[in-house]
Amino acid sequence: MTKIRMFVFTALAVIIALGACGQQALALDIAVRDGISASMTTIDHWVPNASPDAAAVVNGPVMWDSGALVPPCFAPTAPCTADPAGGVNVGYPLSFWPINGSGTNCNNVTLQACGQIDSFIESNTGKGEVSATITIKQGTTTIFSYTASKLGTAKAGEIIAVSVAGIQLDATAKAGTAVITVVTTVGKAKSTGTTTIVLTD
Repeated sequence: MTKIRMFVFTALAVIIALGACGQQALALDIAVRDGISASMTTIDHWVPNASPDAAAVVNGPVMWDSGALVPPCFAPTAPCTADPAGGVNVGYPLSFWPINGSGTNCNNVTLQACGQIDSFIESNTGKGEVSATITIKQGTTTIFSYTASKLGTAKAGEIIAVSVAGIQLDATAKAGTAVITVVTTVGKAKSTGTTTIVLTD
């Protein structure tokens, strides 16, 4: 991993702020299907490092949060103008989530605003159309699977965020550990990021 990439993702991990925010002025491509909302947001641009060991696309943090069908907000872009520049406003990052959304104004049956997955990606030399496949598994059992295609176009030297909200877990979901995997494709390049949450009754 190059020093530049390590710095970028270390900084990103440090500046993530808690709390959800509303619509933002950044350009977004949003796909909605079956009550699920998927979006891609470009966070920053830079001249990519030409180091030969740099992967075309690299995954940064993946998180499950309490978003309300809104993409991340990046300060100082409105409506996050009061936040420190470079900060990222997302829903509260969570390690635990009730299977039925009890106590969170979330009902997985009716697909009301529920948990949200945010995945941050750095595109070094990768460029082109962006798509993402999200799966949540408990062991070998898949309790959620969704592919968001044609989310937008990324250029080389960008950091982007892919958000998926309105998630409905399969009826086979049970209390225990679940692994979230996000495979993001930028042009012909792919990158995989994972995180683990614990589902509760």
